[in-house]
Amino acid sequence: MFFNYHNESYATSELEDKYPEVRVRFAPSPTGCLHIGSLRTYIYNYLFAKKHYGTLILRIDDTDRSRNVPGSLEDIISVLRWIGLDWDEGVYKSEEDYFYYQSNRNDIYRIFAEKLVDSNDAYYCFCKESLISKLLQKWFNIKLERTDDKCLHLREKEVENKLNKGHEYAIKLKSYTDEFDDFVLIRSNGCATYNFSSCVDDYLMKITHIIRGSDHTLNTNKQRLIFKLMKVKHPEFISVPLIVDENQLKLSKRTNKSPTVQQIILDGICQLPLINYLTLLGTEYSHHKNIYEIDELMDKFTFNLANSSFNYDKLLHLNKIYLHNISNKVFLKELNKYYEYNEKYISNGIDCGKEKTTLNSKTNAEENVGEWLKKAWIREEFVDIYKTRVNTLKEYFLNIKLSLDYDYEKIKSSLGEYDEDLKKWIKEELILLMEKRKNVIDLHIKFTQLLKEMGESENKVKILQLMRFLLTGEFAGPSLIDMVTLGIIVDLEHRISDKQIKIGR
Repeated sequence: MFFNYHNESYATSELEDKYPEVRVRFAPSPTGCLHIGSLRTYIYNYLFAKKHYGTLILRIDDTDRSRNVPGSLEDIISVLRWIGLDWDEGVYKSEEDYFYYQSNRNDIYRIFAEKLVDSNDAYYCFCKESLISKLLQKWFNIKLERTDDKCLHLREKEVENKLNKGHEYAIKLKSYTDEFDDFVLIRSNGCATYNFSSCVDDYLMKITHIIRGSDHTLNTNKQRLIFKLMKVKHPEFISVPLIVDENQLKLSKRTNKSPTVQQIILDGICQLPLINYLTLLGTEYSHHKNIYEIDELMDKFTFNLANSSFNYDKLLHLNKIYLHNISNKVFLKELNKYYEYNEKYISNGIDCGKEKTTLNSKTNAEENVGEWLKKAWIREEFVDIYKTRVNTLKEYFLNIKLSLDYDYEKIKSSLGEYDEDLKKWIKEELILLMEKRKNVIDLHIKFTQLLKEMGESENKVKILQLMRFLLTGEFAGPSLIDMVTLGIIVDLEHRISDKQIKIGR
């Protein structure tokens, strides 16, 4: 196995000039919710691996545990599972996935670091962290000068003496360049740094290509040096241009300006439109309105991109095109995936902007709305009514939710402008409709006859408007006859009872 470093003849080994297969890795740090740019990097790694019949490895770069955020690893895994592009090897995939967490591999990194010390390409640094901090402060604020001369020139006996006395130390790599200073491989607490641990793991895991954002330029240069001094061939580095905001600044989870993938999922964006949008962003296809399948995207994606801004409105539009063109059967599957992923949010309430709409509150008939919704979305007739009216899956649920919410105070305060006789007549007609409530066909016929009797009278608009308002609490929405006959409006009799709304004299 790759992690059995005792089988590696590291000191003299050279990787083959050509790898037998493409092996790429996605190695997030559990320091927060998965960022939209990170998801695009994952998608690129997936498409590249599949296009070349290769392997995608999921590794967790968690060497700096002080920055780890509780729950973020679970968030990352749940998002990657939701997107539906499965990795081949790594965490949650291998029996020995323990070794795919860098925090569990420090003994391996130390062996490689000590070999670099033996080859005189690295050295022990006994400087206290406070001194290092002061030197870095000087380095940044005044003049670029080396900060590592103090320990670099210690004699062998001096080093041995300090080690025997138990002095804390870090292991630093000689940079051999003016581009950057000597840098730490192993911290004084025994943990490896990002650049070093990544190089060791990429070597042992036989990674052939490293695909990541162009903001890793400095890391790339340091890693090239590490591979060179380790005397092994480095993978091919592929830099992906950044996703930027409206000010052309890099989207970052630290700025709190960019949406997390979790929020995008909660908003009701589907997997395929999101994959299409991120994959083709910055390409000649970025303005197309087509939704491509994964196999098609493998041929269309490219790394020859320019920095591109993330436009949420364009993503929404692409999602709308997708929802309006898929079959009802596929739409129902999307609804089911959305509900399953977001059930905890739906149960606790969906944030609609100004207020939180709770979807598990009880109706006046004490019907559990969450259970009602589960029944509602499996009916294809409901999809027929709402599918072309929404841009997202969240909007679909909120549209159905309108038939469950009924603000009696709002109704009472808005009825005053209508003629009392008109209101009384409408209520009487609605009561007659309710008598047909158990027979959908008869109800539909009765409703159709009622509309026909109205003809083109000047009151028809007012009548339908008031009828809708009495039944739904809204002045606009899908076909009222469909809402009534399909049972979208629940607890109809209670809504028009005299106990709730006084109509007529």
